[in-house]
Parts: sequence; structure tokens; C-alpha cells
Amino acid sequence: EIMIDFCALRAKSYAYILQGKEKIKAKGIRGHVVKNQLNFKDHLRSLFGDTSLKVKTDNVSIRSFKHQLKTIKSSKLTYNNFDDKRVILEDKVHTLAYGHYRIKEAETNEQSEAMVDEI
Repeated sequence: EIMIDFCALRAKSYAYILQGKEKIKAKGIRGHVVKNQLNFKDHLRSLFGDTSLKVKTDNVSIRSFKHQLKTIKSSKLTYNNFDDKRVILEDKVHTLAYGHYRIKEAETNEQSEAMVDEI
């Protein structure tokens, strides 16, 4: 099958389209939420900073504490484009790993441009 489109918000949270079939992977989010509420277009909207997008969903689970069943309602962050392991470049598509040499070059260029602007 041919991949037509791909959108990764962060590690273990991505969506892609294979010849008309939409596939979404989101670690930590219940399967029925991924299947029924998440879609590819919303992944793209989140990636490019759409603030009108609802980023949290309610999650209900049944857990046992000391042999007593409890119903727990929690709120999960479904659309989150913050990646703590990479630096996102200005085009919001390309990234560099933290510690990459080009990040330091860009910072020194910005600092020198700021000094020139002050003069």
C-alpha cells in the first residue's frame, strides 16, 4: 500500500493515510476514543497551531483499589504538538534533535542580528 499523507505530533502520536484508509496511533489514549473521535484533519490542525481545536477528551475507566471497584473519570490530552526531545524549526515541519550543531549556529546568528539591530 502507498502512504499518501503523514502527520506526527510527537513520538507515539501520529496519523497517516494509506490509499483512502486513515490510521491513527496515540499511546495512552483508549482505543475507542482513537477510533471514534480522532481524525487526520484534526492532527494537521493541531500541528499548525489551531487554537479552536478541543485538545482534551474525557476518559472513564474502572479500577480496583483494595478489592473495591471504582469508576475513575480523567481528562486525557489527545492533541499535543509539544515534543520535548526535538526542536521544531520555523516551518513547523522540520525538526532537529536537542544538542544538534545547527541549533547553536542559529542561536548565535540570532544573537548577532539582535546586536546589529540595537546599534
